Amino acid sequence: MNYTITLPIPRPLLTTNQARSQHWRKAHRAKAETEMLVRAALVKASVNPIDHPITVTVTWYAPDLKRRDSDALDFTKKAILDAMVKAGTIRDDNWRWVRSSTTAVELDRDHPRIEIQITEATR
Repeated sequence: MNYTITLPIPRPLLTTNQARSQHWRKAHRAKAETEMLVRAALVKASVNPIDHPITVTVTWYAPDLKRRDSDALDFTKKAILDAMVKAGTIRDDNWRWVRSSTTAVELDRDHPRIEIQITEATR
């Protein structure tokens, strides 16, 4: 089992650093919008409910070489996992169901986006 879900946005709606310094309403709105995008992408990719432990990798394919920290995606990763639970894709996002969740930043000048890779956990 292996799924790759694409969010057609060129950057996270809110980075972790931005979420810390913004009014809670802005962070709440960005989380809700991210969850909506994830749920739509799950439907588009025909992801069925998963009943075994998984690993999740969130990769931001950025449009340029500006300096970015991969942990800037932590806020987005949390919204993604919450959306997967709310959509019924996974039972919970605790360690029993999501064994590992990581973030990365790569370059793609022509097609910036955020990709979510869901794979079956090996342990």
